[in-house]
Amino acid sequence: MPKVSVCVPVYNVEKYIEKCVRSLFEQTLEDIEYIFVDDCSQDQSLNILHRVLTEYPQRQNSVKIVRHKCNLNITAARQTAINIASGEYVIMCDSDDWVEPDMYETLYRTAVSNHADIAYCDLMFVVDNIEKHVNQLDTLGGVNAVQQILRANINPGVWIKLVRRALYQKAVSFSDIRPMYEDTVASINLFYLAKSIIHVPEAYYHYIVHQESVCRTMDSSIMLRRADDIIHNSEKIIQFIANMPSDDRTRLTPDLYGFLFKVKWTLLSWWTMDKDNLSRWRNLWPEIMASLSNIQIPRWKKIVYRGMISRWTAPVLQPLLSVYKKTR
Repeated sequence: MPKVSVCVPVYNVEKYIEKCVRSLFEQTLEDIEYIFVDDCSQDQSLNILHRVLTEYPQRQNSVKIVRHKCNLNITAARQTAINIASGEYVIMCDSDDWVEPDMYETLYRTAVSNHADIAYCDLMFVVDNIEKHVNQLDTLGGVNAVQQILRANINPGVWIKLVRRALYQKAVSFSDIRPMYEDTVASINLFYLAKSIIHVPEAYYHYIVHQESVCRTMDSSIMLRRADDIIHNSEKIIQFIANMPSDDRTRLTPDLYGFLFKVKWTLLSWWTMDKDNLSRWRNLWPEIMASLSNIQIPRWKKIVYRGMISRWTAPVLQPLLSVYKKTR
């Protein structure tokens, strides 16, 4: 059994995949299984992967390359990889990012020595080749971990979390999760159900932040589909928390409403608020209004939120929101 399975979805990343793959094949940990799932890329991504692999003959027997018959999405690619994985621990890596040479060895040895289900590290955000260290909070797991994820104090990215494979199989089914906020769903499930979690306060993962704004690069039909995906995944989080013991639910309710407010705010800035969309937005999670005063957000956002809920003030606020969207 390999010590670690690294799961890498691949889709149209010809500009980035070589750096990613080299960083993976040059890991100091020897006993690694690499699983690349190509989601029907239409560029040279797969050819680049094969070319680079020839330069690392010591890794060739450790690499599995799978190609979907049709384009699905990143969550489907991750599930395909998990189904194939045979390692003691599993970790994801996005194929446009890259990792430090000792990332997986450090996380693995830390997890094993602490008998941990999860070992996670800090990360670097990379914007125009400028890196920013993003520190993660320590957590013992359970309710506290879910709180910190909902508050965005722990990055939900699954690519900084080495997870015991048995826990992944128990806690997460990417087949039921859609793209957009998919890591938040997965991380909440994993951290809540883990028996032991350990944090390594070093930034081993380099996350490339692409400057193209989602709202500026997608047409309205794609935006609506992405919004549906966010709502679907948010409902998954609501249901997961609803199934917790009552004490845990009570503790998490304020943070859940704060998270849902942020989701609705995102939708407010994405959607074209015609009559149908505005009605749908208003009816989404109405329980937020009762908790609005307790949510830790800027006062002006609360005012705008209340105004958009109101049928009287929404027509006045909509032109202002249009200006706000253009300046983001």
